[in-house]
Amino acid sequence: LSSSSAASDVYKRQVFTFIGAAASYRAGAHMAVTSLTDRLPNIAQPLITLFVRLAMGAIALFMLIWGYKLCVATWNQFLSTLPSVRVGISYMPIPVGGFITLMFVIEQLLYGDQHKRRAVDFEAVEDSKEAV
Repeated sequence: LSSSSAASDVYKRQVFTFIGAAASYRAGAHMAVTSLTDRLPNIAQPLITLFVRLAMGAIALFMLIWGYKLCVATWNQFLSTLPSVRVGISYMPIPVGGFITLMFVIEQLLYGDQHKRRAVDFEAVEDSKEAV
C-alpha cells in the first residue's frame, strides 16, 4: 500500500508536466527569462512580447500535431507495466497540453496578458470582497 505502481507514476509525470505547464503559462507563472527584455527600450518590448507569443504558439502547434502523430503511431503497443493500457494513451497529455497552450496563446494574442485576472491570481482573490 505504501508504493505506487510504475504506470501511475508515469501518467502523473506526463499530466503534470504538459497540462500543468499550459496552466502555468496562462497564469504567468511559467519560467520566463526577462534579463534581456528588461534592458531593451520600452518601444521594443511589445515586439519581443509578440515574438515570444508567436513562438509559444508554434511550439504548442508542434506539440499538438507531433504529439497526436506519436499517439497514433504507438496506439497498437501496450505498456509492459500495465498490459491492458495502450502506450498511445500514456502520450496523450502531449497533444492535449499543446492544444490547451495554443488556446491560451490565442487568448493572449487577442485579449492581452491574463496573469492578473482573478481566475489565475490567487492573491487578488484573497484581497477581494468575495473571498471568505
